[in-house]
Amino acid sequence: MQFSSQKGFTVLEFLVVLFIMTILLSIVLVSFSAARNRARDDLRISGVQNIALALEQYYAVCRNYPPRLHLQDLQPCRTNSNGQQLGAFLSMLPPLPDDEEYRYAAFSLDMPPGIVLHCTHYHLGVRLQNETHPILVERSARNSMSNQLCQNSQAGFNGADSGMYDMYRP
Repeated sequence: MQFSSQKGFTVLEFLVVLFIMTILLSIVLVSFSAARNRARDDLRISGVQNIALALEQYYAVCRNYPPRLHLQDLQPCRTNSNGQQLGAFLSMLPPLPDDEEYRYAAFSLDMPPGIVLHCTHYHLGVRLQNETHPILVERSARNSMSNQLCQNSQAGFNGADSGMYDMYRP
């Protein structure tokens, strides 16, 4: 029996190895894409929670929520007992991926129709990429638009949109 002295792979062996590597690479890429989407959603949720913290600090001082989510509206509403102006509650909005924006609507409960200047509640949200994110699964839809929106607040946002993470201040 004679053995060939040529070393190397046959074309068939090369194609089998290439096929296996392609399958493994596609599995890794799908997993990486899902992890990236989860990380982006976690970044969005973290941003909403940071803004909500600033809104609560604002409320503790001003006894009211700002009508809009603009940095100039989150400046101090008064001075302390020594006459010093209190510092800003949020220096910048946390960044969001893909040119998205936060949604915010301030409102007041049980107010008669008309111009509402004293905002006692809010909806603050952002749309998530993964509509089956665990934080959305347990959330029930809330609708506060029957209440009176504050002057200059964002109309049409009530936090009940599908895929919307809503930080609600009842």
